[in-house]
Amino acid sequence: MSRGSPVVSPVYAVVDLELTNRCNARCTFCPRDVVDENRGYMTEEVYDRALECMAEAHIGSLVYSGFGEALLHKRFFRFADRAARKGLALSLNTNGALLTGQMIAELAASPIGHVNVNVNGYTRETYEMNMPGLKFDRLLDNLKEVLATDGRPVLSVQSLLHDEDYNRRFREFYLDLGVDYIQFFRRNNRSGNLDVECSRQVPFSERFCRTLIFIANDGRIFPCSHDVRRRTCLGTVTDTPLQSIEKVEHDLCRNCDICSMDEFATMRHMS
Repeated sequence: MSRGSPVVSPVYAVVDLELTNRCNARCTFCPRDVVDENRGYMTEEVYDRALECMAEAHIGSLVYSGFGEALLHKRFFRFADRAARKGLALSLNTNGALLTGQMIAELAASPIGHVNVNVNGYTRETYEMNMPGLKFDRLLDNLKEVLATDGRPVLSVQSLLHDEDYNRRFREFYLDLGVDYIQFFRRNNRSGNLDVECSRQVPFSERFCRTLIFIANDGRIFPCSHDVRRRTCLGTVTDTPLQSIEKVEHDLCRNCDICSMDEFATMRHMS
């Protein structure tokens, strides 16, 4: 099956799934280092059970995301093929550093329909300051190669919001490069787990994350990936059907300043 045909669950529409919590970058804005747990990769057994859980709950979309770089997982494309056969629409969040040569060819041939690249900077200085361990020139080469590849997925880039001048220059730079669209995100406190001033709180019923649920690389289920300290475990894929988990306002939700659906939509800029 190509690129998936979404079937919407009455409770959840999207699963954020973490294939690994290992990463090849040390981004200054990422809280992954506060997670006090072993680094590792999702096993085939856990992954297959996660797919079964999604099918049972009629989940329509799967996003490879979390606190690691999914493309580090050696079985990434094999796993994606399995998910597509379940009818899932597939997206990938990545820092883009591994999108070279053979990886791009495999991506174009895969059922991944959307690739979102985290890019916090439109100059070498800003990018390499915000994303230590990665190289700006390599990123640009990778993006250009993806854009020139036949059969490529939709390609977007995203950045944290800054001042008006930065946002405008960032938008112009990457739209001129040829990406399909751009997303901005406000810096947020990750459900109160980070020392970031809470600008305002959106009613739970209006948050864009309401239809999401998160599966960590070890198979544990959480309300969302912002539970960086893994304090609100709702079960595991081996013992807890996703459709049995009610979407309610947990303690971590009450402390969160994530944005609303309406605000999320206004921060998307199409080419």
